[in-house]
Amino acid sequence: MNKCIRLLIIIVFMLIVLSIPFIPVYAADVSNVQTKLHSNKRVTVKGVAGTDAGTPVTIKIVDPNGRLEYVDSKETGQLGNFRFSYFMSDILPGNYQVILNTLDSSGPVTTSFSYEEDNNLEGLSISNGSFDKAFSPEVTQYEVNVGKEVDSIIVTPTASDSYATIKVNGKVVVSGQHSDPVRLQEGANTVSVTVTAVTGQTKTYTITVNREIDLSTSIEANASIDDKKKVTVSGTISSGPGQLITLKITDPKGNLEYIGNTASTSGGQFQLSYYLANNTPGRYYAELGALGLSNQATTYFDYDAGVELQDLVINDISLNPDFDPNQMSYTAIVDKSVNSVTVTPIAGKGTAGIKVNEMDIVSGHTSEPITIDEGTNIDVTAFSEDSVIKKTYTITVKKVSSLNKDGYVTAGMDDKKVVTVSGAIGSKAGQLIAVMIRDPNGEIEYLNTTKTTAGGEFSFAYPMRNNVKGKYTVTVGAVGIERLIASFNYYELNLKDLAMDNGKMAPAFSSNRTEYNVVVKYDTDAVRVTPTTVDPNAIVEVNGKTVASGEKSESIGLSVGDNIISVVVASPDGAAAKTYEINVRREARKAREAVRRIQLVSSNADLSSLAVTGSDGHVLAMDFAPDVTEYNLEADSVVDYVYVTPTAADPQAVIEVSFNGSEFQEVENGQNSDEFYLEGGENTIEVKVTAPDSSTKTYAITIIL
Repeated sequence: MNKCIRLLIIIVFMLIVLSIPFIPVYAADVSNVQTKLHSNKRVTVKGVAGTDAGTPVTIKIVDPNGRLEYVDSKETGQLGNFRFSYFMSDILPGNYQVILNTLDSSGPVTTSFSYEEDNNLEGLSISNGSFDKAFSPEVTQYEVNVGKEVDSIIVTPTASDSYATIKVNGKVVVSGQHSDPVRLQEGANTVSVTVTAVTGQTKTYTITVNREIDLSTSIEANASIDDKKKVTVSGTISSGPGQLITLKITDPKGNLEYIGNTASTSGGQFQLSYYLANNTPGRYYAELGALGLSNQATTYFDYDAGVELQDLVINDISLNPDFDPNQMSYTAIVDKSVNSVTVTPIAGKGTAGIKVNEMDIVSGHTSEPITIDEGTNIDVTAFSEDSVIKKTYTITVKKVSSLNKDGYVTAGMDDKKVVTVSGAIGSKAGQLIAVMIRDPNGEIEYLNTTKTTAGGEFSFAYPMRNNVKGKYTVTVGAVGIERLIASFNYYELNLKDLAMDNGKMAPAFSSNRTEYNVVVKYDTDAVRVTPTTVDPNAIVEVNGKTVASGEKSESIGLSVGDNIISVVVASPDGAAAKTYEINVRREARKAREAVRRIQLVSSNADLSSLAVTGSDGHVLAMDFAPDVTEYNLEADSVVDYVYVTPTAADPQAVIEVSFNGSEFQEVENGQNSDEFYLEGGENTIEVKVTAPDSSTKTYAITIIL
């Protein structure tokens, strides 16, 4: 009985199952489709087809007139994800149909996106003041008045179309977000707000901001000229950044030498440089003016080029060394019996007057006899026409026995600490000479002998091992002379490092190289310099202001174009100095690439992977981690170029790459960048990741070749 009941139940169950209609299941249906039109006419379509990798997905996009705009196919990735991306070739406004399908799907999936011309603002506001009229999308001209205390304003524009691009004074601003502060000069300032539709049409709204003129403006300035005749006028204007400053320079005769202008930067700082074309020695006056300045500011610099002697004669005695207009110190050897000498100076170019020991002497005429003792100094001074510029030549008179009245000695040291001593006694060869050199503490540094060659001359060199800084005294003795004395200075005036907080110096820093160039973008309106000396006791000045070794200088304002920064390293006693010069070129304002907007807002700006590959096909070793943003790599000498392959953690993020300070160029997620050809030394690659919410993160790779 039980077996019959069980059999009956099984038969009934099977009849019920067989009566259920068959419903097919499609494992590769397309779902979760998202379509995005970017502001640069790039279209992205992504979604899911099934759950496995390798499923072929086809896409077809049709324009508003029914014509085929785009077609492609690709296989799904892990978990069935797929993504298509392309740049539109059509510019027809309207609705674009997107059709997606797979071989195993129940049917195609259709979606769309709109490509419309809308370059209007729906909102416009400023941080200070009020418009002269209510805002309307059709009205493009507005005016606002602000007080003299307002030195900048912030503009907030909102576009009607979220895909449109907005620029405030050429700089991209996200719709509904604040712009960077716009600096205001006194008087009228024009602020342009340009809206570009995705179809390319533009519309410009203009705001005229009238800033009240401050009649109490003041300027502090100083002027200088270097040994290359480069004139630099710098200072601060009290009215702050963005002020137009005019400069007029007149020469010592009152003639116009130069006229120009520049704009103040952060903190009201300004700087203007040019090369002096005038050769007139004397005092040059610089007059500075600005809007609202009640009185012109005046400063000056002295130019002494050309104030020199053409020749200098003392009795019939030879000077040691021979006269040179740029050599300031000389030795004259006279017999012990000589009690006085006369001096005959001859004026060179630019010299209008001459004094010998404070006595006025006409060029080419002989002075009155000058009484001399052992070691008497005679000063001969040349003057410019206005008597401001002076150049003094000093003759030290030494008395020796008559056996060798023509003896002399000179000494010097080069950058490699090689000391050279040379001179002459009498006119015979083979004379034995004793040489002793004492350091600044009076200790013997060197003691040796040598012999004269033909004509009584001698010369030798040796590498100095002493590290005491200061004046070294050289004493030469021989039969027939009492003593010949010379000296040389030893100071370590090199920098062991020189760095800037913005831009990259070219060429790379070297202690013996004194001139560098740096290019910075327009957004960089000031820099700071960090000099580090070899000698911890050396004194460092950056643009005339003392800076501690290894510390940053004060912020130095930059004008558009060339800006000269001088770094002077001086010995503790001020007896010697060395100048390094950096020419910082600030680029003109440039429009930046449009900011990309995405539908899903995310703040993830990490890379999930980053690889650097050389021209030889090998991947440079680097231990990448998303939280580590700086890497140092070495490339073999056979590597001519490299490229990077960055992959963002968020597939919606935008990746851009820059090489050695060049403009950033976009790279597709997970794709190779352009090839970057390496230079000897350090090469820097920056990879900037912009998250969907516009937050950024930059990875820096330094490659040493």
